Amino acid sequence: MRYFPILMIIAHSLLGASWASDVCKQYSNYNAAVYEDCSLQAYAKGSLLYWQPLAEGLELGLVTTDPTFSIAQGKGRVVQTRFHYTPGWQFSIGIGGFPDDWELRADYTYLRATSSTKKVVSSYSNIYTQRLQEGNAVLAKRLDSSWRAKFSALDGGLTRTFFVGPHLIFSPLVGGKLAFLRQDLHTTYGGGEITSPNQEAKQSASSHSWGLGPRGALSSEWVLPEGFSLLGSAAYSLLFTRYHIEIDDAPTSSTSTRFLIDQVEHTFRSMYEISLGTSWNSSFPLAFMQWGFSAQYTFLVLPRQNVFSPIKSDPTGRRFAALNDFYLHGGILSTQIHF
Repeated sequence: MRYFPILMIIAHSLLGASWASDVCKQYSNYNAAVYEDCSLQAYAKGSLLYWQPLAEGLELGLVTTDPTFSIAQGKGRVVQTRFHYTPGWQFSIGIGGFPDDWELRADYTYLRATSSTKKVVSSYSNIYTQRLQEGNAVLAKRLDSSWRAKFSALDGGLTRTFFVGPHLIFSPLVGGKLAFLRQDLHTTYGGGEITSPNQEAKQSASSHSWGLGPRGALSSEWVLPEGFSLLGSAAYSLLFTRYHIEIDDAPTSSTSTRFLIDQVEHTFRSMYEISLGTSWNSSFPLAFMQWGFSAQYTFLVLPRQNVFSPIKSDPTGRRFAALNDFYLHGGILSTQIHF
């Protein structure tokens, strides 16, 4: 690029000032808005999600063949909560035409997930009741667990879509996020050392939370021929979060005690989002209207969201007490229109 001024002088002398001026304008206007200046723009997108939620700290039991098994020995096969892919949806709207070509956008995400886990062992094995408090933990012969998660989020903010190169487009966003996450885990153990009247011990645990705070994001688009593009985006949110936590451990025998927790916590939690994908856009059939499709893979990290997981009578005795993050990942198929 250091020879670029010399080339401009040669172009000016050989081809005239008009051509050289157009070239200079092309290379000096990378922050030009993608859409027409000072015009009213509207945007809408509908998306189908197929995500898998993953929650740490939801181990249900430890299978062992040692009749004297204890958690401190660190032996046994872990029984994990099963997590499945589940459909959801997302809807986005926006309006532009503000000074300096800024746009106002909002996105709403909705996802519901359920799963069940069962385990029965032979007479030679036992299941350590991982979910129960240390004082009530015993060896059982079977477990049956159900897990449910509800996630929804509302994102909004100001964004500006502009060129940073002949084929590269950036869209920074400054705004806020409102998120809701509810988890419920119900686990039942039976047989073995459980001597309650119905030979069952149960735990019901739930965490209901909402968070509100600022959000920043950056989306990019690498424009390819024939209307195709490569997409990438990253976002970060810092949310003031309120949790309502409830845990109820039923006694395993006539001598054990019932364990209850019902508390509210306020703290700050962050959220990370990364997406990669591709899109195709066209102006057909109306010249003033752009429409197209996109496919992306999205990964969301919600650190320290399983707040009921590490609440135990002896957290230092739990191998998995420090693992309590929540994740969402999967594909997004979208159709969008811009006019």
